[in-house]
Amino acid sequence: MENLDIDYLTMVQGRQEGESNMREFENSYNHMGKLGLQFNNYEIPGILLSRLAGVSDGNTAFSAAKTPEAVNMNFILSGAMRSRLHANNSDFLIKKFQHNLIYLENFDGSHNFPDGTTSAFHVMFDKAYFCRLIDYNEEQTGRLLEKIEKKEGFFANKHMMPVMPDMLTTINDITLCKLTGPFRRIFMEGKALELLSHTLNQAAHYTPARQKLNATDLQRIKEVKEYLDCHYLNPGSMLEICRMFCLNDYKLKTGFRALYQDSVFGYIHLRKMQLGKKLLEDGQMNVAQVSDCIGYANHFSAAFRKYFGFSPSQLKR
Repeated sequence: MENLDIDYLTMVQGRQEGESNMREFENSYNHMGKLGLQFNNYEIPGILLSRLAGVSDGNTAFSAAKTPEAVNMNFILSGAMRSRLHANNSDFLIKKFQHNLIYLENFDGSHNFPDGTTSAFHVMFDKAYFCRLIDYNEEQTGRLLEKIEKKEGFFANKHMMPVMPDMLTTINDITLCKLTGPFRRIFMEGKALELLSHTLNQAAHYTPARQKLNATDLQRIKEVKEYLDCHYLNPGSMLEICRMFCLNDYKLKTGFRALYQDSVFGYIHLRKMQLGKKLLEDGQMNVAQVSDCIGYANHFSAAFRKYFGFSPSQLKR
């Protein structure tokens, strides 16, 4: 096995006290031609965001013995990664389009890649920064804060959770951001907090559908989502979808929510709102034309404002 030692402490050090600007830098690691590992980093006071791409010709690994005490979120976008951490003797696998939030006093251990390419998006919150966000009076977040104060490691959810479409949208927003200067820093920090809020909310409610559905039902529900991704503008009724994929109403509703943390029509609404926003940003259609295009008639503006927090006309301006 080939191994590379990644020094996260070096990544987050070097900032002058009181400095508020964002640092952007890269780290590349190659060893014996077995593993190419590339980090593209955005470092803000209290937060390190990293796009990671690794190419492996065999069962290769990197270790992270030098890490700050932090709360970490890891989103696997392709491939997979198995981690073995010494602090709590944990051994876990994160597959493609899975993620979790984890805290340990230190992350000394190793991370293995299978053959091929693995890409991930990683967010590291400094412990003090994360704790300032937490409210003791909230049942879930207060429990996390108590564990951090006792230096008890935890996963936000005991199961690896699916990366949701809104999370992928946020990650894409970060990687494609064209803002510069202080506006870029504000944007990046806001998006990191957006990912955190989605993750904590998902962790509070997520239960794998696998506990309730057999493999055939799970596959059919995944096929429903693929169908909706292509036909969300005209998906048909719930009854028609059930008949199309040989599912009863209960299995479809409960299974879809368990897998994707949303109802079938909530997901359709999400896709329509995303399309409507994109069409408005493209500037080729006015609000009425976009409303007709996505099938919201006279209710589009109200639905858009409720979903995004601002009106279509404000976006146009």
